[in-house]
Amino acid sequence: CVFHANRGLTAAASNLYLKDWTLVSNCLESNFEYGGTTYDFSMLDTGETPTTHIVDGVNGNKSFGFTYESLKTLTVDDVVNTINGMNTNLKASFTNGKFTLENTKAGAGHEVSLRMNDELSANFFKALGIGDGTVGSSIVNEGSGKTFNVGETMTTAGTNGEIVVDGRSYTNITDNRATIGGVTYTLLDKTESAAVVTVSQDQDAIIDRVKQFVEDYNTMLKELQDKYTETQYKDYGVLTKSQEDAMTKEQVEKWNDKAKSGLLYHDKYIGDIISKMREALSTPVEGVSGKYNSAFNIGIRTNTDQGQIELDEDKLKAALAAEPNSVYEIFGKMGDYDSTTKTTDFSTSGVAQRLGDVFNTGLKNLRSHSGSSNAIDDNSELGNKIKEWQDKMSDFKAKMTTFENLLYKKYDAMEIALQRMAMTMNYVTFNQQ
Repeated sequence: CVFHANRGLTAAASNLYLKDWTLVSNCLESNFEYGGTTYDFSMLDTGETPTTHIVDGVNGNKSFGFTYESLKTLTVDDVVNTINGMNTNLKASFTNGKFTLENTKAGAGHEVSLRMNDELSANFFKALGIGDGTVGSSIVNEGSGKTFNVGETMTTAGTNGEIVVDGRSYTNITDNRATIGGVTYTLLDKTESAAVVTVSQDQDAIIDRVKQFVEDYNTMLKELQDKYTETQYKDYGVLTKSQEDAMTKEQVEKWNDKAKSGLLYHDKYIGDIISKMREALSTPVEGVSGKYNSAFNIGIRTNTDQGQIELDEDKLKAALAAEPNSVYEIFGKMGDYDSTTKTTDFSTSGVAQRLGDVFNTGLKNLRSHSGSSNAIDDNSELGNKIKEWQDKMSDFKAKMTTFENLLYKKYDAMEIALQRMAMTMNYVTFNQQ
């Protein structure tokens, strides 16, 4: 007898149905053992209807039952709606995996009890956690028969199941489903025997993603190397304003292209990024179990002196078949994080995190060196140098202005002296005549 149990409640009878349960096979001609209790359903035929009584102190005795055919699709919501539609003080609800009964009427004489009149109904409510499965019993609370008094409630919660995968027990099961190692297991029914689960991978999809990684890596590496080895034209300096005015627009553009070429030639920051990209691939990932512990082990290899890489698909397929989790960890393993330095350990990180850290650190260093905006006062190395030269130019201009004013003063003094000499000469010459 097999059940789907998607509410976390425990099945206790073969052809009883709870919320969202689906009967897979009937057990009408056999005994069903569950939780150490044997249930016999061979006495049931299609003409019998199990009954349950609600005895209300004011509204009298109300009976309800479900036909054999209706049991095939019965849900907890059906039970709740049936109880609530019987004009009694007993109200039912089913919320967040909990089945609740409540006497909603206040005042003396409004006691209510729910009694199971036959074995099937007794076992049905026992499956809900209500009663002990004894025919003719009332609501059971703490092992004794009980009648609901005014305003009293009884709540029965479903219990979590347990699953053992590869010798390890897991109890964090929601709606009878557990996700372990990326695989979702749906629990159907308790069994004492081991279940063999075979999981197959979509290797083509994984290989396509690794191919895309190789392509993106090569594209990034090429762009960095093009700048790192770009030709320098040392004879092409920065044009002055007068030089630009003497040239056509096209000539200025071509000249500036030559002047800008090679600005990052053998730049130490670009070189450091390139070096660490290669290191991220070649260095084994510590903590990965098995014989595969680096990107080179699973088929990624360099094919040029510049560090471009290629994929050996056969080698990757072999690694996926033998140790798929190792392949995942080589790319996706999260490294040990140091909260003091706020850095992640390179040796224990997977390739993806390593490359992410390489580019983040590289961009941070470039930003620290050259800045990230048009503002000069961004505290970058180049920004500070520009500001330093601007300050020097300002000081030089101030000195030149002071020197210029001093020359003007000397020139004015000289003019006055020459005028006086001319006047004296005229005076002497006039008197001699």
